[in-house]
Amino acid sequence: MAEIQSDSPDYDPYNPHYLSKDQGLESYLRAESSFRAKDCNAYVRNTVGRKWRCRALLVIFKYSKCENFDPIVPYLALNYFDRVITRANIPEVQPDLQVLTGKQFLDMEIHILEKLKWNMRSVTALCFLQYFEPKLDPTCCAHRQAISEIIIQSQNDFKIPKYKPSVIAAAALIAASSYLYPQQSSNFKGKLVSENIIVKIHLFVDRMIKMCEQLQLFPKIGVVENEHTVQATDENSGQVAEEIQPKGKEKALEMTEEIKKVIEDSKHMKLEFPLRWKLGVDYEQKFVIFDRPFQFLLPDPAKEAAQAQPAEVVPADPVQDNSEQAEVVPDQV
Repeated sequence: MAEIQSDSPDYDPYNPHYLSKDQGLESYLRAESSFRAKDCNAYVRNTVGRKWRCRALLVIFKYSKCENFDPIVPYLALNYFDRVITRANIPEVQPDLQVLTGKQFLDMEIHILEKLKWNMRSVTALCFLQYFEPKLDPTCCAHRQAISEIIIQSQNDFKIPKYKPSVIAAAALIAASSYLYPQQSSNFKGKLVSENIIVKIHLFVDRMIKMCEQLQLFPKIGVVENEHTVQATDENSGQVAEEIQPKGKEKALEMTEEIKKVIEDSKHMKLEFPLRWKLGVDYEQKFVIFDRPFQFLLPDPAKEAAQAQPAEVVPADPVQDNSEQAEVVPDQV
C-alpha cells in the first residue's frame, strides 16, 4: 500500500492529504487502489455482496436524510462500507442488531477501523478533479459543484466499485464536457487516453450521461448562469477567452476579475445539493431498518465489574486434583 502522511486535522475532500499540486497527482494515483473495494470485480458480481451494498446504501441514504448531512458524509460512508465488507467475510444472514451493549458497539467500531487500517482520509474521485479540470478547460473548476454531484450521485450504480477513483473522475468530467464544452470533449478524452488515465470506458461514460439527463444536472450551460457563458481555449494555447452574450453578441476579451473570483470561490464551495441515489429515492418510504424498536443497553458498572473478575476454575476431575500427591503404584513385575 502506498502510504500518504498528513498531520492536518481538517478534512478537504478534494485534497484529503494536503499534498502540493506538483506531487499530488502521482501520489494519489499510486495510493488510490488502497482505498477501493478489495477484489472489486468479484465484489460487483457477488449476489450476496450486491444485496448487502443495496441495504447499506438504503441505511446511509435514510439516515443522511434524517440528519441533513453534507453529501460528502454519505459518499464517504459508502466508500468505507465497500472497503470493509470486501475485507471481511460477507455474512449470508443479517446479524441481529436489535439490542447492542456499549462494548459491542465499541467492538464494531474498532473492527471497522482495523479493516480500514485506521485510514479515514479516503482517496476518492474528488481528489483528481483539480488535476483533470485544466486538461479540459481553464474555467472548468467553476463547475466543480456540478461535477462533484455527478460523482456522488453515481454511487447508486452497483458497478461503480470496479472503477478506480481516477477513472470515475475522468468519466464524470467527460460526461460534463458533453454539456459544458461539447467542442472540446473529444480532445479532452484523447488527452486522458494518451496519459493512460482511461482506456475503454465509453459504456461507463454513457451511463454517467444518462444519469445527468435523469437528474437534470445541467439545465443551463455556463460559468455564471443568466449572465454570460465563458468558453476558454486550452490554457497553454495563449488564446483569450470568448464571452458569448445571451443576445448572441460575440466578442473576444480577457477573463474578467469577476470570472476569476467565481472560479476561485468554486474551489472552496460547500456542496449543497440533495442526495438523489435512485435506489434510496425509490425505496426510502418502504424500507424499514429495524422491524422492532432498537435498544441500546447502557453500561451497568456493577455488572461489568463482576464480569471482569476471573471465574473460579473447577477441575474436570476433582479426584485427580487433590492437594495430596496420589500414591504411585509400581508396575507388577
